[in-house]
Amino acid sequence: MSQETAKKNLRNFSLTDLAVDNGTSVVILMFMILLFGLQAYQDMPKEQYPEASFPTVYVNTPYFGNSAAEIENLVTRPLENEITSVTGLKAVKSISMQDYSVITAEFGTDMEMDDVLRKVKDAVDLAKGELPTDLDQDPTVLEVNLSELPIMTVNLSGDFGVDQLREFGEYMEDELEKIKEISKVDIKGALEREVKVNVDVHKM
Repeated sequence: MSQETAKKNLRNFSLTDLAVDNGTSVVILMFMILLFGLQAYQDMPKEQYPEASFPTVYVNTPYFGNSAAEIENLVTRPLENEITSVTGLKAVKSISMQDYSVITAEFGTDMEMDDVLRKVKDAVDLAKGELPTDLDQDPTVLEVNLSELPIMTVNLSGDFGVDQLREFGEYMEDELEKIKEISKVDIKGALEREVKVNVDVHKM
């Protein structure tokens, strides 16, 4: 078979032939695509902690002077019965402890937070007729706001007294609050100092 006949039998791909014949232009085009892609990535707005909407609400009810069993029967169950009837409810959890009832209601992500709050508040209003009349305060419906949740927790421990640990914590609190990106710093678990005076009544 002659060389000319062999060339005729070879398949020709127009796109491949174009790339081979214009190698310099193809390299420049690929470089431009890479350059514009990197520039678009750098200009893209990014957030380390983006805002996210989770249709979840808490129903908190204090009722001081009552055991966990009494809280469960008198407060938690009536509220749960009404909240579970709300449309769009995905899951409901409750915690009954001494003096306090906490109910967490989770809804589908396709629901608006304002609509969720309205429905839960309506359910709580319906349940008020079954709640004890001597409640310390009405049930509170709160939405879960991720922007208000702590981003970082710093624990302090060591072979120090309570007063020293509190001093270290207060110093760290002041230093952290100097950072402009931090909105608020709270100290948890530190004991407040108290002074107790024992008086001899007879000598007084």
